[in-house]
Parts: sequence; structure tokens; C-alpha cells
Amino acid sequence: MSDQSCLFFALLPPASLAASLKRLACDEQIESHELITRTEQFHLSLRYLGQTDSAMMRCLLNHAGSIRAKKFTLQLNQTGYWKKSRVSWCAPESLNASLQLLQNKLEQLCQQCGAKPETKEFKPHLTLLKKLSCEHKTKRISLAPWPVSD
Repeated sequence: MSDQSCLFFALLPPASLAASLKRLACDEQIESHELITRTEQFHLSLRYLGQTDSAMMRCLLNHAGSIRAKKFTLQLNQTGYWKKSRVSWCAPESLNASLQLLQNKLEQLCQQCGAKPETKEFKPHLTLLKKLSCEHKTKRISLAPWPVSD
């Protein structure tokens, strides 16, 4: 048995927004084999760590609760498509400064607990569909604001 777990930090949308995202994903689906994200799995990843040993996980869990950030509101207002990973996503049009600050604090904590620095640019998004067979165009959408408080 492995002493490793796959770990990431994420924001979970309120149930009403998750239901709207599910409807949006269903509307975006073109082929029946495209995988729609389940309502309870919608999340906006802040930091993906992958396989994490128990010592690092303990460190992260012991200190993550000490991270403080102001409440803020996210506005998911566009969808798009990443060809390489074949996913359709929903995201804010611009990066919210409070969200970026929270992500930076988590990144610092991860490094203090022994994680390697993240090399990818932070691109906040929620995955709508996976295994797409054709490109989906970027489009503007209108969803209810997402109040982020925890």
C-alpha cells in the first residue's frame, strides 16, 4: 500500500452555480462520448500537487487553515477550449486580484512544506467537458456572480 495521495487545493462553487455550470456543459456538448463534469465535481483549482507523501500532506493541512484572504466575488463570463488537453472550460475573463493573492499564498505554503515551485501560469477555470472531438469556440456567457468566502 502506498503512503501517497493525490492532493490539490480548490474553490468549490455554490450549489446553484454548479447547477448552472452543469446546464452550460450540457448545452456545450456536441458528441455523446464527450464527458460532462458531474455537478459535485466542479471546482476551480488553486494549486495541484499530485502525488503527495504523508509528511507533506500533514504540513499542508496543518498550515492551510492559517491562510487568510479577503472575501471576493468571481464572475465566470467566458467559455473556451484547450486543444492539447481536449477540454472545454469556463473562466473569468480577467484574473481577479484577490484570487491571485490567495493562489500566491497557497503557492508559498506549498513550497514551505517542500513542494517544488509551480512552473505553469495560473489560469483559473472550471472544466466543463473532457475528451472533446472538435474545437469549441470561445464565447461570452452570463452566470450569477460567485461570492467566495472560504
